Amino acid sequence: MLKQFIFTALATCLGFAGTASAQPAQSSTSTSNQQPNDYADSRSWLCRPGEHDACDADLTATAIRRRTAT
Repeated sequence: MLKQFIFTALATCLGFAGTASAQPAQSSTSTSNQQPNDYADSRSWLCRPGEHDACDADLTATAIRRRTAT
């Protein structure tokens, strides 16, 4: 059982390593026509200060702690 777990974990790690090494390297010179963000345009913002947008959602959260022996 332990040998099977170790083999599976090793095979998974090797699979991820092969996938990561197959990624093309990014060149330092960009050939795309990307324009800088225009922050005067409201469409460039997800959460624009002073506006009613995605950041107006209620961010209330509940933390659940595991009971530990004292």
